[in-house]
Amino acid sequence: MQPTDEATKAYAQAPRVTRRIQVPVVTLDELVDGQSISLLKLDVQGAEIKVIAGGYAALKATTAILVEANDMPHYEDGSTFADVDQELTTLGFALWDVAAPARTLDGRALWADMCYARVPA
Repeated sequence: MQPTDEATKAYAQAPRVTRRIQVPVVTLDELVDGQSISLLKLDVQGAEIKVIAGGYAALKATTAILVEANDMPHYEDGSTFADVDQELTTLGFALWDVAAPARTLDGRALWADMCYARVPA
């Protein structure tokens, strides 16, 4: 994924692509294969919405999610905290807690780990 201009300007050492490699990909549903999940950690560099879209069945059997969410898009076509929050809330999760965010040199929040928990029915 290509870093956005905004993210490149936000970091003291700008992210850049040095090479591209092909990797095999499976959906979260394929990976989990019907198992229940106590805690799912998502740190996928802005591809959170794509992982969620391929994991609706797995997420129904998930109790809590720890997700690294970006306050600004870091990569082209990447998701932001607002995107992730809307999707997880729709799936029955509630934002439980937020870690202190990483910040730009001038203090703007860049990203943070967010903990979501399933809301009891």
